[in-house]
Amino acid sequence: MRLRFFLRYSLYVLLTLFLYHFAFFLKYFESKQINIGLLRDVLYICFRFDLVTASYFLMPVLFLIYLPVSERFKNYFRSLFLLLYVWLIFFIIYLFIDLIYYQFSLRHLSFEFLNARGEIKPLLKIGLTQYKFEMFLLFTYIVFLSYNYFKVFSDRYFKNKFTPFLGHFVNFVFLLILLIVFSRGGLQWKPIKLSDAFVFEDPSLGHLCLNGFYTSLKTIYEVKIKKNKNRYESLKCNSKSLIELKSIFYSYNEVPFGEEFPILRRFNYEIGDFKKLNVVIFVMESWSGKFIKSVGGEVVATPFFDSLTKKGLLVENFFANGQRSIEGISAIITSIPPWNGMILSENPILSQASVNFLPKILTNHGYETIFIHGAKYGSMGLSSFAKHAGFKRYISKEDLLKMGGKDDGVWGIYDEDTFLIANRIFEKESKPFFAIIFSLTSHTPYRVPDKRFKVFDKEHKYSDFLNSLYYSDYALSRFFEEAQKSRYFKNTLFIILGDHTEGKTTKNSIFERFHVPCLFYAPDFIKPEIINIPSSQLDIVPTVLDILKSSDFHSSFGQSMYRKNKNHPTILSYGDLAVYNRNHYFLLASPEKAMGFY
Repeated sequence: MRLRFFLRYSLYVLLTLFLYHFAFFLKYFESKQINIGLLRDVLYICFRFDLVTASYFLMPVLFLIYLPVSERFKNYFRSLFLLLYVWLIFFIIYLFIDLIYYQFSLRHLSFEFLNARGEIKPLLKIGLTQYKFEMFLLFTYIVFLSYNYFKVFSDRYFKNKFTPFLGHFVNFVFLLILLIVFSRGGLQWKPIKLSDAFVFEDPSLGHLCLNGFYTSLKTIYEVKIKKNKNRYESLKCNSKSLIELKSIFYSYNEVPFGEEFPILRRFNYEIGDFKKLNVVIFVMESWSGKFIKSVGGEVVATPFFDSLTKKGLLVENFFANGQRSIEGISAIITSIPPWNGMILSENPILSQASVNFLPKILTNHGYETIFIHGAKYGSMGLSSFAKHAGFKRYISKEDLLKMGGKDDGVWGIYDEDTFLIANRIFEKESKPFFAIIFSLTSHTPYRVPDKRFKVFDKEHKYSDFLNSLYYSDYALSRFFEEAQKSRYFKNTLFIILGDHTEGKTTKNSIFERFHVPCLFYAPDFIKPEIINIPSSQLDIVPTVLDILKSSDFHSSFGQSMYRKNKNHPTILSYGDLAVYNRNHYFLLASPEKAMGFY
């Protein structure tokens, strides 16, 4: 009984993985992209990773089935088979979520499940409204599998069939050895690694070979179990390596703390040089360079922002350091690449580090620090992030509703209301302030308050997204219209930038996947200028400190955009891979090897 059930259960798992890859291929690839020879190689690697995934998934199943419990205890096995049914349905739904999620981030699930517990309701709303056909297919498959599962379960596995203990033990040992071999990807000396999927010229084929269950388990292992102890050891630097490191990370006019902390440094200003300017950073949800005309975009979806770029410092080749909002926010505030889990509030090592991030630095200068986001408290782990980063105040949907904000019915408060309420908060401040305003409306399902913002018709492939961009741009215009009348405006540095791109619009272009807008705007002390040198969200902290003429020590991986040197690389997080950008070239790499040059 046990062996037959385990084998049939394994077939359900492998069938689910096969259908997942088939759906992934139909949704994200065209048949002309893969010739027969390449398809054979893809299928081989895909099958290896499926065996690894199935082995991970089936390991607890094997132990539960072969517990030394007699078949006479039918109630135990009925309960066990129901539990394993729930485990299988969870597996199916998780892969379905990963299939849909990929179009937004162009990578599989990893850290997201750690922060999604409080987002079930809006995610269900999106699924039921935006992906009705896909949900129907999911439901159909679950019904089919459930019927088959319970038919077999009731008809064949509760008859009085007894196997001697020795037979169970032999089967268990054989299956366990088989799963261990499969979980390593074969009999080779070293276990298969995630980077082994990326052996093709097109990195998206590597994603075709992977799945979200596997990548999520890798995340649990790296961050929660292994804790990356070897990867994040203290860096020992001698004089020679310090000189080399300075040539990469330091811009001119920076003074190192010492060899013990090689990245810790400060600008060569005097304490009395510090300028107590207000700093407001607008982090715009999913603003993609592809659709921002002023940075080379295809359409005019943000007319106000485009007009503002002529009056400030525009960074044309600016890149998001990740593909999720929390990665972008973390990079902006910490100036640490979010690659491989180095995200404040998610990484156990970084969260315990004694580092003065930008909010703490400015707090020491007497600033009020405020984080404003229109979603509910705790959404995406941002409230925890803000606390770790050193923000004194966190304003969320619950607070904004009390101040007159209008709920969009899915994620939170419409951008216009959030921005105007933020302006009112700033007007009441009696001391300098540093604020993050994180927009919301341009997140799927792209709801706008009324029809006047639907300027792109359905003939455009991404009309809903573009209309939400148009609306969030309008919300910006309303903020600046009101802010210009206020007392604080002339003494404020405004920064407007995207958190990440809208993944489903970027195809397979590395440039498009990370290219977002960035503007520094302060009419009284920032002259109109265009910077073309590649920069990223990691450069925000040192640039702000440079503008403020701060002499505070910082541990930035970025450089001031006014002082960038040609050796400085931009480090972008691409799931478990990294993209290194220097002098307009991109290198895709894993910790073990280079995987593509563009």
